[in-house]
Amino acid sequence: MVHLSLQGKQTLDGFIDGVGQDPSTPPFVFAATTADGEIYSRGNGFKNIGDTGSGLVDSDTVFWICSQSKMITHVAALQLLEAGKLALNDPVSKYLPEFESLLVIENFPPPVDISTAGEMLPTNPPPPPLSLEDLKYHPATTVMTVEHLMTYTSGLFYPFTPVLGWDQDIDNAYSAPQDEADPAGGFIKVIKMGFPGIPLKFEPGTDWTYGYSSDILGFVIEKVTGKSLEVNMQENIFEPLGMTRTSFYQSPRIKEKKIGISYRRPTDGLFQPWGHRIYEDDPSKVFALYGGANLLTSARDYLTFLRHLLQLHSNTLPPSVKPLISREALLDKIFKPSLGPQGQKSIETMLGPVVASMGSGGIQWGYGGMALAMGDWDVEPAPGGAAKMKLRRSGTAFWSGFLNTTHFVDPTTGVAAVFQAQMLPPMDPTVLRVGVGFSVD
Repeated sequence: MVHLSLQGKQTLDGFIDGVGQDPSTPPFVFAATTADGEIYSRGNGFKNIGDTGSGLVDSDTVFWICSQSKMITHVAALQLLEAGKLALNDPVSKYLPEFESLLVIENFPPPVDISTAGEMLPTNPPPPPLSLEDLKYHPATTVMTVEHLMTYTSGLFYPFTPVLGWDQDIDNAYSAPQDEADPAGGFIKVIKMGFPGIPLKFEPGTDWTYGYSSDILGFVIEKVTGKSLEVNMQENIFEPLGMTRTSFYQSPRIKEKKIGISYRRPTDGLFQPWGHRIYEDDPSKVFALYGGANLLTSARDYLTFLRHLLQLHSNTLPPSVKPLISREALLDKIFKPSLGPQGQKSIETMLGPVVASMGSGGIQWGYGGMALAMGDWDVEPAPGGAAKMKLRRSGTAFWSGFLNTTHFVDPTTGVAAVFQAQMLPPMDPTVLRVGVGFSVD
């Protein structure tokens, strides 16, 4: 049985006390669990920058988790696969007719290293993207399937439009006005970006790219079940696990605990309230639910989900708890790599040279909306340390969210953890350093 010793708890407390006194550290919460239960949880800072009356951040504080939504959506899809209601080789067009017309862009811009996202400032701008008029394309010859969505080999991509300064509204498909009459169709129209068909980075199944695959998978789930993602997930994931502060909507229960988004000023590195729009936050105007992007949850709830995966993996699920998916699906889909050499090269390119060079086996992607460490990740010790320390164990599943949230599930040590901040720019170096401090063995 894995446990956290008193010395280990004191070490974590001391680390949080240290980084918490640094004004360059944003409000955050860190929590860890084993299959047996939570072993640590602590927050730092106030929910709203500069507002001591807003309450302290803790494990019940609610965050936008952005791309950490993907894992939950993929588990919802695995439930349907195991029930025989969905098949990996189902064409996406079976559920969304717009996907009968797919276009492969021939002169796609060079890949983006997202580890530099926080450096996109007016003084260090990236090359401008090609305009629609500059792009050449031809009809795809491969049918896009559900499996392509789950493995991110669909060719659907995020435009990664350069952002020169983050103190402004986020302008992308997620923040676009939604179509009440046809939520999925409205979103698809936006990501078509004026093309006569669905634009793809490559032929489905030939490569890997980060993009809208989980969102389209979410719309497929809605078509199969005849229910919204909210209703489906509440019935089949959130309520069974007791995840009471997880939703696509800002209900009063969610809103009372929600943290404000902050912004690190480039001038002095300190924080101010962001005060802009990233998603539609008026429940009366939320019609499209994005399975890859806009879930709200707390560290306690997300950790409950991660604990369930650990329990499935270790065959220690309490008799009173019904498994969300089978152990076979967990091992064969969530913790099993899905990419060929070209796909693995692409995900490593996107994550950046520092991350990709860690470990001897590189990085892979499973069916669970998460990356996989294919070798132990070692980090150099502090001065005077005797040996390298482990940052990730081989086989660990992990991913992060746009607003500086992250998680991992490590079947080898039997530990899962979640770290949540809520700030821009994304991939913040200070947040990354703090996250590394929590991840080292």
